[in-house]
Amino acid sequence: MFTLTTSTILKYVTRKRHTFFLGVAITALAFHAHNVVRLRRIEAKQNEKRQQRIIEFCKECPKIELHAHLSGSIRDSTLRELAASRGIDSDEITAALGDETSPTSIDRDLTTCFKVFDLIHKCVSNAAALRRITRETLADFAAKRVCYLELRTTPRALDDC
Repeated sequence: MFTLTTSTILKYVTRKRHTFFLGVAITALAFHAHNVVRLRRIEAKQNEKRQQRIIEFCKECPKIELHAHLSGSIRDSTLRELAASRGIDSDEITAALGDETSPTSIDRDLTTCFKVFDLIHKCVSNAAALRRITRETLADFAAKRVCYLELRTTPRALDDC
């Protein structure tokens, strides 16, 4: 199959001196390039829509969670509130959770995770706090369409029990 490239056109035109052919060929190349760009944009939009449909489908599917920890499922906002109500220093809260405006829960390293669990241990020390985080955790999993949940926690004595 013959491919029409700029170098092929120039070789043909310089040998044969066909200026008309040069104009037609350049127009054809420009039209082809425009169509290639347009088709790639259409394909990219279709791929993006397809990926979005897959994500939406996955969000709607019922899910099971076979190993979730209650302490690891606590909301950052709840932990901040509990820590503030217990009089815990705001520097310690920020060291564990980061700044409120930039959530860090996704990029936490192991050392930071241990700081968070130390903070959770200090904050969840009564039955009311335990009930709150349990209800919120169940609501969060239900919102993600989890229909079966195995939730674990470490038993320990609470201040008011």
